[in-house]
Amino acid sequence: MNKKKVFFVITKSARGGAGRYVRDLAVAAQNTHAVSVIAGGEGPLFSELKKEGVHTLSISGLERNINLFKEVSAFFSLLTLFMREHPDTVHLNSPKAGGLGALAARVAGVPTIVYTAHGWAFYEDRSVVQRSIIKFFSWLIVLLSTKIIAVSKKDAHAFDGWMFVDNKIRYIPNGIAIETLKTKKDAQDELSSHGVSLEQPLIGTISELHKNKGIEYLIEAATEIPEATFIVIGEGEERKRLMLAIAAHKLENRFKLIGEIPQAAQLLPAFDIFVLPSTKEGLPYVLLEAGTASLPVVTTRIGGIPDIIEHEKNGLLIDSKDSHALARALRTLYTNPELAKKFSEALKKTVSENFNKNAMVQKTLALY
Repeated sequence: MNKKKVFFVITKSARGGAGRYVRDLAVAAQNTHAVSVIAGGEGPLFSELKKEGVHTLSISGLERNINLFKEVSAFFSLLTLFMREHPDTVHLNSPKAGGLGALAARVAGVPTIVYTAHGWAFYEDRSVVQRSIIKFFSWLIVLLSTKIIAVSKKDAHAFDGWMFVDNKIRYIPNGIAIETLKTKKDAQDELSSHGVSLEQPLIGTISELHKNKGIEYLIEAATEIPEATFIVIGEGEERKRLMLAIAAHKLENRFKLIGEIPQAAQLLPAFDIFVLPSTKEGLPYVLLEAGTASLPVVTTRIGGIPDIIEHEKNGLLIDSKDSHALARALRTLYTNPELAKKFSEALKKTVSENFNKNAMVQKTLALY
């Protein structure tokens, strides 16, 4: 019996939350389906998938930045692919791939079109006009798709009451498997090799250097906590601007942007506190990883984060873009080790009970 074809489509072959989601689902789905992953470029996501034996295909013109010519080219490439291969299910991820992919799949007559919202783009810090336009086009993606997955409760209710799409969205949170991490000493040794000082409390995050991640507010908070070292593992388009901010605050010796490191979550045991100062999120995998590493967490009450972190129960929540509140919360944890331990143990329990990878996979595959 021939396996049903499932095509996953994502804008970029990159690491990150959406990339990890696609990787986990694609690897699991290939046990029962004929799986292909389509993305723009040849990036680390494809490298990981190829090691798992998953078929990958790069589409020219599929990229994050807006370019009308490239978008038209990517649309026809997807349409040609879908009409030639006749997939049974197309599972779309990220707004660009979602819009182009949903329209191409509809025209090609694909029976099942699934779109996962990893945090709606209209929740980003934009003008009212921009947010309204983005929400309209997001509604079109929902309209064109046959099934919608939201990874956070907030995203699941984004279109309540909207014409033709009300009650179309299903909440399926991200999930992870508990992995064996490096020992604290081994993790610290690796960070030391990247020039990180371990003489002070270590406050860190794993984050793309993107405006939505709010790293500039963490830099400002660091000026109020001279007794701690800060690190950010990750890379991105904001590096130059963030480096200038670090230099302007004279933090070069204790605020390090150490770049992208493969399997960065393995280094979490070296941290004393995990921080995520984002201004926009879906349901971040990195918080789940921090939970499995038994770390106390300070983060913002935006997107799906409150689905994971309950304030003063398993972590501390602050308003986004408030560097002073961020500094106060971080100081609360590293000056109260018993409280920090209480939160970290509670968060590990939350993650293990409510954000299970197998549950996420089974609920998603059932939609196909």
